[in-house]
Amino acid sequence: MDERERRTKPERIPLGQVLMDDIYLLLALGLGIPLVFYVAWSVIDVMRVPLFKP
Repeated sequence: MDERERRTKPERIPLGQVLMDDIYLLLALGLGIPLVFYVAWSVIDVMRVPLFKP
């Protein structure tokens, strides 16, 4: 590949780099994943509490 072809054909950016460069995606994942796990954990924890029987 000569210099002229290299200038006309843009280099492909890897998908991992594209995802890691998106700061808002990282922010959303950093807030969303713990939120989902803690909500699921609390729902399971509440379901395990025995019902009150007077």
